[in-house]
Amino acid sequence: MSFEARVWSTKEVNDFPDSSFAYIEPGGKKDSEGKTAPRTLRHFPYKDKNGNIDEPHVNAGFSYLSKAKLPTAAKKQIHQTLVNACRKLGKEHKPCSFPGCKGYSPEKKKSMLEDYASFLAIQAEAYRNLSRSMGLSWWR
Repeated sequence: MSFEARVWSTKEVNDFPDSSFAYIEPGGKKDSEGKTAPRTLRHFPYKDKNGNIDEPHVNAGFSYLSKAKLPTAAKKQIHQTLVNACRKLGKEHKPCSFPGCKGYSPEKKKSMLEDYASFLAIQAEAYRNLSRSMGLSWWR
């Protein structure tokens, strides 16, 4: 399934809380709504105004990170925030060109049927071992 990013207008983004951004430059002041001013200090919005992670904007963040004119430490923080967003979404992030990036792959969860099949295989092996230890040759 692919998603297309809905473009957020500048007005929308300006109304987002600070928690919607992967990085906020130091030096700003909080306004009456508790948001950093000037708004230009806030970078890489990846959550909507309600705090929901927006997958297309997370992906876009990874794409634009290398082009950002920010200090290396800031880029590292942004990268880690975006990787954590992938983790929360349960989405994979393959190792990328960012220095030290190991990527992230969610654990593949087994279905109940796979768990039951594993249980039956373990149970059958236990019965075989018990039968052998009791000298019963009919169970091989």
